[in-house]
Amino acid sequence: MNNVSLDIEAGARKWVDKPAIVHAPSGLVVSYRELAQRIELVTGSLRAHGIRTGDRVAIVEGNTVNHVVSWYGILRAGALAVDFNFLLSGYEWGHVYADCGPRIAIAGSQFAQTISASGDQPVWSMESLTERPSPPALRTSKVQSLDDPAVIAYTSGTTGLPRGVVHSHRSLARQLNLLQRVCGYDEHWTSYVAVPLFALQGFLPQVAATLRFGGTVVLDDKFDPNRF
Repeated sequence: MNNVSLDIEAGARKWVDKPAIVHAPSGLVVSYRELAQRIELVTGSLRAHGIRTGDRVAIVEGNTVNHVVSWYGILRAGALAVDFNFLLSGYEWGHVYADCGPRIAIAGSQFAQTISASGDQPVWSMESLTERPSPPALRTSKVQSLDDPAVIAYTSGTTGLPRGVVHSHRSLARQLNLLQRVCGYDEHWTSYVAVPLFALQGFLPQVAATLRFGGTVVLDDKFDPNRF
C-alpha cells in the first residue's frame, strides 16, 4: 500500500510534465514535476523550522495550488494536516484552534489576521516557507508507519462544537484505493473542484484521488458554469 504522502513524487516520475493542477480563476497550470518540487521545498522548510513527526500544522487557505502543496508537504514531513473551515464563527474558530493545538499555521494573506488572534502559534505564508534555497532532496517520507496519524478533519458542528476526527496514512490510502475501484480514477480523469478544500469530502475524493491516479485537478473558488 503506497503512502499517500509520496503520491505526487511518484506521479512526477511517471507523468512528469502532465498538468496536475489547473487553477481556473488565474489560468495557472502546474505539472506533476513542478508540484512535486514545490512539495519537497515546503517539506524541507517545515523540517528546517523544527516541525517534527506528530506535530499538528493548520492550513487556512482557499482552493489554491498552495493549499494542495501545503497538505502534501505537511504529510510528507510526518506532521498532521488540520484543514480549517474559514467559514466558522469566531467562537468556533477559537475552539478548533485550541482543541488541535497546531505548532504553526500556513495561511493565505486574507486569513492571517484572524489566525493570529486565535493563538500564540506562528503564522506562515507559502512565501515564507519557500524563500530559502531548496533543501536536499528527501529520499523518503518522515512518516514512520502507515498507522501514524495524518489528518485531523473537523466535523461541521451542527449539533455542537466541531469535533476532530483523526485519519491515519493507512486509512487515507484505503479510502483513495476504494474510490478508484468504485469510480474508475485514472490518468484520463479530470476533476473540477469547487467544493471548499477544507472539507475532507472536497480534498480526498476529488483532489487526492485524482492526483494519486494521474488525473488533472481543476480548482475553482466557487462553481462557475462558464469555467466549468
